[in-house]
Amino acid sequence: MTQEIGIIDTKKIISLINEYHDYDFSNYSLTTFKRRILKVANQLNYASLSDFISKLDNKVIFTKIID
Repeated sequence: MTQEIGIIDTKKIISLINEYHDYDFSNYSLTTFKRRILKVANQLNYASLSDFISKLDNKVIFTKIID
């Protein structure tokens, strides 16, 4: 996935992770967090951001994000 992640999508991802996994990334730098998300999405071969977002409840993805 080479697509850029906007501020709205980044905040949505942070909110969903907090909701699904009770882990709060809200104090992280948005730029740093976006790089982390892009890295994980690329490692797991997601074609689009919407596909990645739809799977955020998955423990495997969550574990990769916090590693």
